[in-house]
Amino acid sequence: MDVAALHGSRAVVPGAGRLVVVRGPQLGRRYAFEKTAVLGRALEATLVIEDAEVSRSHARISYVDGAFVIEDLASRNGTFVNGRRIERAPLAFGDEVRLGTGVTMLFAAYDKLSDRALQRQHFEALGRLAAGISHDFNNMLGAVLTSLDYLRSRPPDQTLGDPGTRECLADVETATSRAAQLASRLLSFSRAGKEAHELVDVSAVCLEIAQILRRTLDRSIRIETHLAEGLALVGDAAELHQIVMNLCLNARDAMPNGGVLAIAAELEPAARAGGNGSVVITVSDTGIGMDEPTRARIFEPFFTTKSASGGFGLGLASVQELLSIHGGKIDVTSKPEAGSSFRVTFPAATARTGQPARPATTAKSRVPTLTGQPDAGRLVLVVDDEEVVRRSIVRILAHAGFDTVGARDGQEALARFGDARRPVDLVILDLDLPEVTGEEALQLMRSRSPDVRVLVLTGHHDPARERAVRDLGAIGFLYKPCGAGELLAAVEDALVACAIEDPSTTGEHTADTGPRGEG
Repeated sequence: MDVAALHGSRAVVPGAGRLVVVRGPQLGRRYAFEKTAVLGRALEATLVIEDAEVSRSHARISYVDGAFVIEDLASRNGTFVNGRRIERAPLAFGDEVRLGTGVTMLFAAYDKLSDRALQRQHFEALGRLAAGISHDFNNMLGAVLTSLDYLRSRPPDQTLGDPGTRECLADVETATSRAAQLASRLLSFSRAGKEAHELVDVSAVCLEIAQILRRTLDRSIRIETHLAEGLALVGDAAELHQIVMNLCLNARDAMPNGGVLAIAAELEPAARAGGNGSVVITVSDTGIGMDEPTRARIFEPFFTTKSASGGFGLGLASVQELLSIHGGKIDVTSKPEAGSSFRVTFPAATARTGQPARPATTAKSRVPTLTGQPDAGRLVLVVDDEEVVRRSIVRILAHAGFDTVGARDGQEALARFGDARRPVDLVILDLDLPEVTGEEALQLMRSRSPDVRVLVLTGHHDPARERAVRDLGAIGFLYKPCGAGELLAAVEDALVACAIEDPSTTGEHTADTGPRGEG
């Protein structure tokens, strides 16, 4: 069949194509391009493919004399078209392109009508994802509030070294880090940006969830864990956390009178020799269970058996959507009054990635001591329109020995910068400011003082905007939300380790610290 003929009446863009991932960790991901595209792992590649077997610049697709051609760019693991390894070959709509052994993509025509349909689907999915993430976000906030309530209830003479206090503070840090990751996930999805899949420590994710549940669920529900050590998969830690947490909350709702919620994780060996096996996570409960008609519909969006105030019916739909991204699947067994069991299976990570699994939580914030007296008394201008953010940064810097000046917008920042009693040593500058934007403020400050050091504070990870801001003279980026450790380390780095001798080199340094999140 001539696949192109299927698009004869559509608004096909000449020389444009689309690659759809049909096998691999980014299952379902779509890449559109015109005329030419370089496929690879490098950030400068036209189409960034997140897979360890893909070379930095793996293959190139070009539109030459009215036809597409694909060529291998001396990749490590080869480029294949319809199962045949190639160096250079013609490429037609309907062909399968494989990079190494891990990623297979279908080459298809690109047309404007289908693109609009996909955009509409993307916005619908964004709505479902936003509702699911909001649900999880509220659970993280719940963990913070209950921990703070516990701390308020402690005797006035209780010290920070008390084990119960330290445990509560650790839970607050874990919950806020997870909430930041959820916000970052929603932001990246809304921009249809690159998904950063990496090795994730599955055992740590499940253990973290169990710890949160033990502190937040009713004591009538007993949490049990059966977790093998060292389990890893290639994916997104925040998304895996969302999958397991949604299943656990679903189990909680099925046990209004209490019961047992069990979380298990194990490695299932491969059926054939040389395979990598599967990571299996099972969430089971002793709750009310489901009959077969209900079980058959639980993954439908907006289907719920709860009351109007009990849920939107999006938790399990979000689980299935995130599973498709990770190449996973889910099986459910349940009987009325006999509980339910959700068994989630993921492809296990291979040893070929050569990098350690990333824990579920962000590394604990460290509060470094400043490296010597040269920093003491340095003047730092903090510019952010959110008072609570600005005040918290000023508080940490002042406690560390810096002199600080605050500004709530670009205009006030420029006034404070010009009226400072002595030259400003460092500016911490939010980009999204009213009146005068962060970029405009940066340009004006640099025009007045070309050697000024500016550390950009942002809640968005936007590579194009970051490149533009670097060109304006920013020396680094600090991503919201960041803890005291990340803040002081970045400030120290900007003032001491990366002191600017030649202003023309300021665009080469980045203090790229802290988890990304919504500011």
